[in-house]
Amino acid sequence: MSKRFKLSLLLILVLSLSAFLLFGCGGKTETQAPSAGNSEKINVAEGILPQTYKGTTINIISTSVIEKLIPEFEKQTGIKVNSLNLDYMATHEKLALEFASKKGDIDGFKMPYQWYGEFIGSLDAVLPLDELAQKPGFPDLVLDDYVPAALDTYGKYNGKLIGLPIIADVELLVYNKKMFETAGIKEPPKTWDEVTALGKKLTIDTNGDGRIDQYGFGLMGGRSAQAAGTFTNLYYAFGGTVGYFDQNMKPQFDSPAGQQALSLMAKDLKAIAPPDCNTWDHPEMINAFSQGQVAMGLVWPGGASASVDPTKSKVYNDVGFSLSPNNSSLLGGWAMGISRYSKHPEATYLFISWLTHPDTQVKYALAGGTPARVSTLNNLELVKKYPWFPTIGENLAVAKPFSKLPESEEIIGYMVEEANDAVSGVKAPEDAAKDLNSRTEKLMTDHGYYKK
Repeated sequence: MSKRFKLSLLLILVLSLSAFLLFGCGGKTETQAPSAGNSEKINVAEGILPQTYKGTTINIISTSVIEKLIPEFEKQTGIKVNSLNLDYMATHEKLALEFASKKGDIDGFKMPYQWYGEFIGSLDAVLPLDELAQKPGFPDLVLDDYVPAALDTYGKYNGKLIGLPIIADVELLVYNKKMFETAGIKEPPKTWDEVTALGKKLTIDTNGDGRIDQYGFGLMGGRSAQAAGTFTNLYYAFGGTVGYFDQNMKPQFDSPAGQQALSLMAKDLKAIAPPDCNTWDHPEMINAFSQGQVAMGLVWPGGASASVDPTKSKVYNDVGFSLSPNNSSLLGGWAMGISRYSKHPEATYLFISWLTHPDTQVKYALAGGTPARVSTLNNLELVKKYPWFPTIGENLAVAKPFSKLPESEEIIGYMVEEANDAVSGVKAPEDAAKDLNSRTEKLMTDHGYYKK
């Protein structure tokens, strides 16, 4: 049991009790799916959905954006949808407890692909969707409309369809066009060498009081998952092996790519970032950029909207988005899946197939979601509102993923700690890389990956 799991256990027990009080015992017993001869037309655009599961209650873990769309689904189908909106770690711990109990209290859930090795490979707790996708009476999945990287990474595991992509997360480079123009910079950086060089030029005292008040880069170097994300982005940019391991399952964090990534974070990027960057998570980066304190940084699409929101950003007219440096980016992202222990798998499948349908995804995007569908990302009306949508597609085409091993969460925790130690000056970056490698190798040894 990881240290983070122990620290979170009390919180999750409280959440579990709250969920029980909220969800109760669920709805009625689910009726049979429509037969192959069912002539009921499924027209998502016109709001025509089957009433086959009317009176059923399903319990899901979702997001605030998804929750905005639930009333429409409930009205069309008669299905009651209870939703818990939990953050990353709380979702992981809630699902871990749910799958251990096998009670089926949760029917559907959001899940990042980093958990697939644990929840699917080890526990076999996620229901494959292939058979449900062949049944009549459900919206067409339109799988060829997904960005291939999103469908392959979020939607599939060992050749089976195990989820439907719902959040296309990929790191983008965001930059302040006015700051660049003032400094005589004509275009965003294409390499990390250019980031550091331009960052020095953009790190200045703007009011002549002798103190730096504008920084070239917003480094997310705090003791949070974003430190692991930044490290992984750099690791891949410098040629690191996808998934961190070689063909013999030996970790490669102490490779030249790993050494270079931690050195860049702890030295070059830290030198052009605010002094407290060793405490920064994603909100700190977005806030500093939106307030005009940093000229550029890595950002997830979920934070992009704040930077162009006139009510939240001082620089909303000056924001540009670009491909992540070195033509390499980190692939995040989430899918919606169904518990193998769900009491209402078909009603839940109706919900997630409706939620991820191209017509619903336009509404999802307008509500603030980041879609994974090509048609939605290229929708001209949406691009006017969300100018970073085309850049998401460009970055998805070159992005590389975290590991899907069952040990992924543990390894990400190691990355967070070692990257933060390097940025904070607790360790030299080369020592942090060595420690990250040795800790990971010990974990894999303890889990029986290497033959004696």
